[in-house]
Amino acid sequence: MSAGGEAGPTLAPSIKAQMLRAFAAERILVLDGAMGTMIQARKFDEAGYRGKRFADWPRDLRGNNDILILSAPDIVRDMHLAYFRAGADIVSTNTFSSTAIAQADYGTEAFVPELNREGARLVREAAAVAEKEDGRPRFVAGAIGPTNRTASISPDVNNPAFRAVTFDQLKAAYGEQAQNLIDGGVDVRHPALRHADVRSFGCGGQRVPSPHGTAVASLLVGRARGFAGAAPDAILYAADVYCGEPTGGAAAQLLAAFAWLARERVPVINVSLVGPPNAALERVIKSIAARGHLIVAAVGNDGPAAAPLYPAAYPEVIAVTGVDARDRVLPEAGRGPHVAFAAPGADMLVAVSGSDDLAPARGTSYAAPLVAGLLAIAASSAADAVDVVKRDAIDLGPPGRDPIYGYGLVGRALRVDPIVLRSSRAR
Repeated sequence: MSAGGEAGPTLAPSIKAQMLRAFAAERILVLDGAMGTMIQARKFDEAGYRGKRFADWPRDLRGNNDILILSAPDIVRDMHLAYFRAGADIVSTNTFSSTAIAQADYGTEAFVPELNREGARLVREAAAVAEKEDGRPRFVAGAIGPTNRTASISPDVNNPAFRAVTFDQLKAAYGEQAQNLIDGGVDVRHPALRHADVRSFGCGGQRVPSPHGTAVASLLVGRARGFAGAAPDAILYAADVYCGEPTGGAAAQLLAAFAWLARERVPVINVSLVGPPNAALERVIKSIAARGHLIVAAVGNDGPAAAPLYPAAYPEVIAVTGVDARDRVLPEAGRGPHVAFAAPGADMLVAVSGSDDLAPARGTSYAAPLVAGLLAIAASSAADAVDVVKRDAIDLGPPGRDPIYGYGLVGRALRVDPIVLRSSRAR
């Protein structure tokens, strides 16, 4: 998980994209049919289009087929699955009109990011079911249709030069739609992450939200009522090396993730794993750090007497420990001369994947993203960023850097206390 950077993504073909090209070279692939006819067959009335979510919407929604992604997601997913089961290799998202221009007719343009993200998720879920049933790989296509306005002719017969929409408006609308169709990695549906610009890598293009990944993302870029991550306005580059598999996190996956983050010029990289030393990983970290990237990792939770864990113990990595609400180091936290900073790691709230909730979390891996976020905000250069954060550190141990707290505690104000938040929301 990483935060920072302003350059647009230039993604290498994913494993899924490579599979698609290989299959297309061997045989004709079948694309699904029209979603419109499937929806018409259901004979939705106004109440059907609204569902519970839009029951009180001030405008009519009948005819807005895309809004069914949010008001009737189970039905839309079943339609996608029906096409897969009928033999389709590729199924399109139900996002033909999910642009701000097209949705403006219904007053639902603010839902465009969610429509595209959820539209992609529904097809991916249907694809996963179909693949599990017969073992055939399935693929998801993002549907981007024309808007209901034309830039080539005038709708006003008395003014041939008039245009109802400009090229720049169309570019912005389609750009917003495309960006949200490819978001993934963490559970961007969580209220604390819906605003975030999340760019993903790994898992063959599939989004596989995990509790830990979502929690870390919220500490980096989250924002909700009474809750904020360390850098809520930063771009989040999320590289998933686990993909929901217990055997995930292999060195090859991690190296590929580092390579992607380097290509994207992500200035601060937060690594959410610990383990024994690995020669290949060490070489990559040395190379990444030499290019000016900052790498942050948790010291681990094996206790003060345990041997140092990696990658935090590599000299190029900024190792982070955790403290509780009383600024006491967590008793399970690792110790050693590699410890650089301490940050809140207990008595704090994080986003919960698969729900709208926040829940308490504990561990050094929740302290590390707070330090990464602070470094991302300060990252004009690697050395300057570390110096800026170091100046704000509260020295909790012996004077100077020590093996328990490092340079000291940073990000104390970023702890979202469960009791305090519950009290503030009750008022």
